[in-house]
Amino acid sequence: MDRSLAIGGVLYEIISPSVRNVSLAQEYLKELPEENNLKEIFSQLDKERLCKILSCFIKGDLSLVDKLKEDSKEILVDILSIEYEDILRDIAQLSNITEQISKLAAISK
Repeated sequence: MDRSLAIGGVLYEIISPSVRNVSLAQEYLKELPEENNLKEIFSQLDKERLCKILSCFIKGDLSLVDKLKEDSKEILVDILSIEYEDILRDIAQLSNITEQISKLAAISK
């Protein structure tokens, strides 16, 4: 899932997040508010925290935080919501594949 996003007037290439990048982002997702959907959750976070999470996704570090602060919080919330929805969809697909493989392995000959 590679895509380009314009954030703060700069075009960033966002590749499928690696386990490392998701792990780095998770550090800033501790103690999340309980809400009904991802957009509501991210809307509750401050802009600094959103920038750190997104920088981890894009670069795998915090080097883009200051640049990302130039855009609106709403844009950051939208982008993170889309990214996490994609991750959750990928996890669901992997879970389904794993389940299918385990069923095949359980079939006796």
